[in-house]
Amino acid sequence: SGGKAIDDDMNRVRSTLGFANAYGIYLALSLIAAIMLLLHPRWRVNKYLLAVIVLSMLVSSIVALNRGTWIAFSIAVVVATLFYIRRIRIRWIVLAVVTIMALFSTVIVNRFQQLEDRGYHNMNTFERRVAYWESTIEMIPEHPIIGWGIGTAQQVMQTRFTTADKTHNDYLRLQLEVGILGVGAYLLFLFREALRAFFNRRTRRLLYVSYPLQINILYFLIISFVQNIYDHMVNLPLFLALIAVSYRLIDLSRETSFDQGAEESNQSKQSRNTVRKNN
Repeated sequence: SGGKAIDDDMNRVRSTLGFANAYGIYLALSLIAAIMLLLHPRWRVNKYLLAVIVLSMLVSSIVALNRGTWIAFSIAVVVATLFYIRRIRIRWIVLAVVTIMALFSTVIVNRFQQLEDRGYHNMNTFERRVAYWESTIEMIPEHPIIGWGIGTAQQVMQTRFTTADKTHNDYLRLQLEVGILGVGAYLLFLFREALRAFFNRRTRRLLYVSYPLQINILYFLIISFVQNIYDHMVNLPLFLALIAVSYRLIDLSRETSFDQGAEESNQSKQSRNTVRKNN
């Protein structure tokens, strides 16, 4: 179904799981999960049906008109692909990009042109975000250690704007709500996962896990600069679940390899014992 965002004069796709930007983030995370399934060499799933589902999510992502997700997801895919340039079939990525631009170039171009539209307080959407960030930075020194209190961003922001809104930057918002200790722990977690995804040898050896995992981490790091995510009841758990599933798949692969190696070793021992008995 469709709906209109605040100060937006166009319909934007929505679902029960989110509206506009939140729905775009949900679709991006769902796409990452679908990529993991598509790349899995032995997953018992109809690849053609899954490809159709991926295409439908791509179309929905376009209709959601979430510019931030378009940019963040594109950057994440490009950077992650550079790490696997010899193992990824680039032609499929190029084909997807060409198809999207051929079918939806008008929609995409028009959406970016709307950055010049001025609504609330005669500001476009980017200028409004900058104003939010500036006001947030001004309020942070008042409670820098423990913050104003978790979940209070909208009420605190209302002291600087006539309508209550969030900061549209999760890092600044966390600093505002829970202070430097909270945002420090959050950033430590994100960067730790990024280092594991990009530089851990055990993680990188499984392409169908590591490639989507890198896209997942990069996308989330980038989109968090311009969106409110960490309090969303679907998107943050989905992001964390993707990380957890990725490492569980890595562990399962390691256990399977160990079991296979142990079984082959036992078979070899039995064969040698049989030969000795016959002799």
